[in-house]
Amino acid sequence: MTLIVVHYHFRPGGIRRVIELATPAVAAALQARKVVLATGEPADARWEQGLRQSLGPREFAWFIEPAFHYLSAQPSMPSDLATAVRRGCNRLLAGFEPREAVVWAHNLSVGRNPLLARTLARTCQTRGLAFVSHHHDWWFEQRWARWPEMQRAGVRTLRAAAEAVFAVGTSVRHAAINGVDARLLAGHLGRGAGWLPNPASLAPAPPPARVQAARGWLARITGRQGPVWVLPCRLLRRKNVAEALLLTRWLRPESVLVTTGDVSSTDEVTYAQRLGEAAAQAGWPLRLSVLAGDERDKPSVLDLLAASECVLLTSILEGFGLPFLEAAAAGRP
Repeated sequence: MTLIVVHYHFRPGGIRRVIELATPAVAAALQARKVVLATGEPADARWEQGLRQSLGPREFAWFIEPAFHYLSAQPSMPSDLATAVRRGCNRLLAGFEPREAVVWAHNLSVGRNPLLARTLARTCQTRGLAFVSHHHDWWFEQRWARWPEMQRAGVRTLRAAAEAVFAVGTSVRHAAINGVDARLLAGHLGRGAGWLPNPASLAPAPPPARVQAARGWLARITGRQGPVWVLPCRLLRRKNVAEALLLTRWLRPESVLVTTGDVSSTDEVTYAQRLGEAAAQAGWPLRLSVLAGDERDKPSVLDLLAASECVLLTSILEGFGLPFLEAAAAGRP
């Protein structure tokens, strides 16, 4: 058995965190001998090394197909992209007999590449391979900015979008990460839908020495010795960084707010630049993307949470935000 994990990219963020925590358990449950990560671009080597270690002796491989990335990252015309996606799916699944592989695809429901969602489900169905579409968010829930992009890619009606995102077939299953969405899907898809909650690390809280080291690191990069509040997120508009800053200034004006992840989409570059420029100009106690880059002695996200005074999650929309669980595991409010 081979477990094939599909996602647009493996940049830092909540979905990557879910994948890194859950993949060893899923692979073990399937008794998979091999794990393949299929994506639009390579991940950073440090993250790959950690995932490989967690998988133990299993074989591990990458499958890189740029056509699997976001629509916004594609230079091709829609017709050419559809061809590239189809060829990529056929190459990914070539040689597998029925029941020899499980394809576990993440967040196709966010609508960033409906051609991939539609083609991957069809190819799995044709080949008799199990296909699990793991839904973290919905494109139609406060994300209608995706709709013009989908139309330009040839998905021009809501029916076509639904057929792409919610494909049906004997080997197709859909998994939601919260009970409300799972019940909604089950009402339409019956046994083709289920609940697969986000895992959280059950590792013990970081030892005091690591927490102290993380506090020292935070003091060095912020230039302040006072309390730190952490917003663990990538730089996305929906993460609502400005409101987190307002809450920090209101409730704990002597603290500094830090965010962890970098920009992961070209759509967000201008937003991130403006936010950073405003913070520099106004002297706001805000440090953005502190874990971005290749610095070797950076603490982990969990170390940062444990070293903080408070964890914020001000996102406008989350399927289910991991920081809730991770803050509780770190013992932080």
